[in-house]
Amino acid sequence: MNPLTYLAMALDTLPDFGRVLLLAFLLTLVLYGFTRLLPGQLGSTLQVLYRKGALLALLGVPLAVYLFNVQVPVPVDEFQAFSTPVPGYVASVLLLSWLLGVGYHTSKALKVLRLTRVTAQQYPDAPAKIAARCQHWQKRLAYPREVHVCAGGAEQSWHVGPGLGKSRAAIICLPTAAINWPVGLIDVLLLSQLAQLKHSQWGWLVLGRLVQALYWPAPWVSELLQELAKHLVEPAERLAASAYRDNEGWARDVRSL
Repeated sequence: MNPLTYLAMALDTLPDFGRVLLLAFLLTLVLYGFTRLLPGQLGSTLQVLYRKGALLALLGVPLAVYLFNVQVPVPVDEFQAFSTPVPGYVASVLLLSWLLGVGYHTSKALKVLRLTRVTAQQYPDAPAKIAARCQHWQKRLAYPREVHVCAGGAEQSWHVGPGLGKSRAAIICLPTAAINWPVGLIDVLLLSQLAQLKHSQWGWLVLGRLVQALYWPAPWVSELLQELAKHLVEPAERLAASAYRDNEGWARDVRSL
């Protein structure tokens, strides 16, 4: 009997959840391998779309296989299987370990997200003139959600996406010193963050943290998320530059910033 036959018999002995766990792990290897082969520069459309699709596939494919009991029939001359519960026991131990890890990493990620929003809400409001500039650029970008602008506690601008429900506003945090900067530099900061909000960068990164928690045994999924975060910045910067409608002025203010 050749090794492939033994492998097939062992897989037939696994419970359904064991096969899904194995499928998910192999899927991470395949998707990560493709990321190493992708051509294109930083922030290219191909890089962004592939990584977004990879996150959705890591969630959707194993879930669909489990819910719809997707199977691939293989014709054989004679069906053989191991009459032992050991593979089921091993799969159960792995499932329990995975669930414990998912609970730990999910709670950790939720704690970080909650702390991030609470920290942003504690910063003082930006002056009214900066809030007015933000509303101006929101109209230019056609971003309809409410945005709250604060200043303090950071060397770079950052944002928190809107929460669940229409009443939860997005938050843009500017460096404390930015309130005294020229209008052009403030516009660059606001436009960059608004463009990222427009592209739902926060939502994709939150989804990525969820996928990262689910696939904690595969550390390369974390790298997939980190690379996505890098690639998402460049398209947002291009959108912000186009909304500025002054290429030379944008380049000058970016250099000054």
